[in-house]
Amino acid sequence: ISFSGLLPNTLYVVQVFAGLDSEYDTAQFESASAETFPAPTSSIVFADDDSTSISASWTGAAGANEYQLLLTDTDNGTSSAPVTVSGGTSYSLTGLRSHTHYTLTVFSGVNGIGFEAVGNSASFLTRPAPATSLQCSGATFSSFVVSWTGSIGAAVYNVTSSGVTRQTIGTSCSFDGLTPAVALTVVVYAGDSDGFGSVGSTISCLTLTLP
Repeated sequence: ISFSGLLPNTLYVVQVFAGLDSEYDTAQFESASAETFPAPTSSIVFADDDSTSISASWTGAAGANEYQLLLTDTDNGTSSAPVTVSGGTSYSLTGLRSHTHYTLTVFSGVNGIGFEAVGNSASFLTRPAPATSLQCSGATFSSFVVSWTGSIGAAVYNVTSSGVTRQTIGTSCSFDGLTPAVALTVVVYAGDSDGFGSVGSTISCLTLTLP
């Protein structure tokens, strides 16, 4: 016999009576107890997302003291080995592919007993990889140009130097109004419609020196 519609995280006792023609001996029975698993988690939130990592947190379920995480790369249909998180409701996912869709499923569980069969899922997209092959060119006494190779999935770039950020949809950026013989460190961050990665690519460029 199967039981459905039960409450999560609840102890139930089942008693079985033997009988004949609808007559039962209520003094003779066998009993067994079982506890239902905690309810699924809720409110999975992602933060600190980058091209190869992201932090996940969720609202814990009553009665759960550990959680099982299953990460699926939905672009190629593969899943990583499940990870068990004990005593917490957050986890950092690392070693991810850049600009890739993933689905994270979190299962509630009880230590030593197991995990529920139905988990709560949420999806995310990792950031584009950092730009590559940065180059300085066209240097004059007061200017230079920084160019780079674009990243797959990147729609815009933040180019930062000396506390000033320039934004461009192309793969180059001009710096003007500089002084001669000045060296500037330039950092390029790749981004998409959801924001920018926290890791940029860096190059140092130098204006020409006056004769």
